[in-house]
Amino acid sequence: MIMRILLVNQGKSGENLGDRAIAETFRKVLNDKECIVDIAGFSETKSQSIPEIDIKGKTINLKYIIKKRVKKAIPSLLIWIIKYRKKIKQEFKNLRNTQYDLVIIGGGQLIKSKSVFPYALLTWYNIVRKNLSCPIIVAGVGTDVEFSAFEKMIYKKVLTGLDGIFARDFSSQKIIQECFKVKCKYMPDIAFAESRYITDLLDFKDRRIFLVMIFSYDSYIKNSKRLVNKEEYYKTWLGLINDNSDKELEIVLSYTTTSDKIETYEFARYLEKYGDFKFYIGKTDNLEEYSNLLMQTKQILSGRMHAMILGLNYNCKVIPFIVNPKLEIFKKEWINIEYDKKAINNIIDESINEILKR
Repeated sequence: MIMRILLVNQGKSGENLGDRAIAETFRKVLNDKECIVDIAGFSETKSQSIPEIDIKGKTINLKYIIKKRVKKAIPSLLIWIIKYRKKIKQEFKNLRNTQYDLVIIGGGQLIKSKSVFPYALLTWYNIVRKNLSCPIIVAGVGTDVEFSAFEKMIYKKVLTGLDGIFARDFSSQKIIQECFKVKCKYMPDIAFAESRYITDLLDFKDRRIFLVMIFSYDSYIKNSKRLVNKEEYYKTWLGLINDNSDKELEIVLSYTTTSDKIETYEFARYLEKYGDFKFYIGKTDNLEEYSNLLMQTKQILSGRMHAMILGLNYNCKVIPFIVNPKLEIFKKEWINIEYDKKAINNIIDESINEILKR
């Protein structure tokens, strides 16, 4: 029987290429199982993309910087009430179909603290329960480590009412079970399944790119809680490039988010002054451009998890820049083991099959 599924995640509208990869891969995997899939935005419903940068490295889309600074100054709950609550309700109303056999929320780092995500999850849960009579599954999600009492109350209310939960890593699985007292199963990040659609890979020995993907300085300070100035931060990245570079490899700077793109252009100016090697900036404003670059890449230095997952899918050597506990877990579970694509895809398929039986 053909199932009609509503898939809810950040990949429909967000500018983060990792979120885009999650949405596109999840859709393809479900389509392969003869499912009809509609995608809705989890919190952001208006389509966004990585903006153009002028030759001086300044973003043309100044609204991005202004919005980012404003959001820092306003509590998440207030942002939710002002901006997101009505948007999600409208997102549901705009769906072409009114009946679904299953709703899947995920994947991505959706069980998150200090953000609008608790309220987004609660809103989607209430909307689906009120308007549809089908199971709700949260699948392929990661969690933060700490939550406020209010956030914990919201997540527990929603998670205990779901028809199934699948975490993307063993640490998140443990947190969900111990913190929220609900049963949770394991399913590897759905982005790993993209590997099954990749063909004609360039032989590893023939690749000539060392891909350097600097992590946004502001995001680094927020995530790592380390007190370093920008010059010290850039000096650390320059040291990592020098320690891992190979004279046979061409150094290319790149990015998968808007904030990282802005940082990349600023870091490029620093390298022009202090680096003693040639480099260029690779344009990766969308998944196709990033995938094309990965085809030629031998190794990646990055602090973005999905940039690294996609790199693993293309058989690249991955050098993680650790910015938060999520990446410590990723390094432990994926970088320090033998990467078996077939085994990972088998686990994903088994989990998807179980989800579709609900």
